[in-house]
Amino acid sequence: MRYDGQSLTERREYWLERLDTLIDNLHSLGEGYAKAKKTYYVALSKKLIALLDIRSGEVKTNVAKGDEEIAEFRLKKDIALSKKDTCQQAIYQSKIEISTVEDDIKYERAGG
Repeated sequence: MRYDGQSLTERREYWLERLDTLIDNLHSLGEGYAKAKKTYYVALSKKLIALLDIRSGEVKTNVAKGDEEIAEFRLKKDIALSKKDTCQQAIYQSKIEISTVEDDIKYERAGG
């Protein structure tokens, strides 16, 4: 058996608990991402307003994004998004594991 001594029901319980934990984590990671995104866009907007004397919108945006503080906010936003996405992928994996274990339970109950 591929579950290292655990019964199928124990394995299913493990993945259900893990799924609950990941869903809770996704909520807080999503909130962290939203806050980081807000901070980044507010700081970027303020910097763009401060650069009103530059006529080209593209140049203005590039100058603003090159500002050390703005770049740090963008980094934090991107890291928060990566953490949120990683948690979402772990949720998908947990759902697949639960489905696999449940299929094995059905197979075992059918006399397989």
